[in-house]
Amino acid sequence: INYKGLIIADDLSMLALKGSIIERAKNCFEGGCDVVLYCSGNIDEMIEIYNHCEEISKKKFEYFEKCMKKINVRNINVEQYLYELNESGAFNL
Repeated sequence: INYKGLIIADDLSMLALKGSIIERAKNCFEGGCDVVLYCSGNIDEMIEIYNHCEEISKKKFEYFEKCMKKINVRNINVEQYLYELNESGAFNL
């Protein structure tokens, strides 16, 4: 649909989508979502989701930078903000 803004999926634990929690997360990302919400709090499912979110777990900074550029954050200099975050070590998790 060529939408350029940030796309956030609804809560995966609501069971509105078919498949396992992993399939739901993968399908949301493959469908173009930038952020996928998971609100149930089941630690085992949270670990499964994290382990299968390769784009995020391997490239945290680049993924965050892509999302930040899609939103207008009250005239914040996004480049400077991301530089400062990176320098602070916030992405060395």
